[in-house]
Amino acid sequence: RPLYEPKEVTSCLEGSWVVLMGASQTNIWTKLLGNMLSPGSVDTRKDGLKFDGVFTLLIDVIVEDGKVLHHKIIRDPRAANSSDTNRIGAHSIDRDKRVLAEAFAHINDGVPFSSKRIRFTNFFGE
Repeated sequence: RPLYEPKEVTSCLEGSWVVLMGASQTNIWTKLLGNMLSPGSVDTRKDGLKFDGVFTLLIDVIVEDGKVLHHKIIRDPRAANSSDTNRIGAHSIDRDKRVLAEAFAHINDGVPFSSKRIRFTNFFGE
């Protein structure tokens, strides 16, 4: 039997932490997984999320029994400033060391582990 239904996916992943690392494509996979486990848990409009592969730094969600217990999406502060959203040269080694470290530190937020909870996290990395 294929593992496509939300109930079966949830049963398979309970007690797991699914970690993805990438840019625009992993943002999309994170949204698809999240919305399968808890519809609306990752919403591009509600969350101000863009799958640009440049400015979304962290997506971190914890669900249990289809309910969101923790939801954190961190976008690059430059994305909020419409005059500073040039994708060309958006990343440098020095800036990424600082900005990504600040974003990734939020991984300590959230709720404690439970064998019924599923955590899925996408770290920006290109």
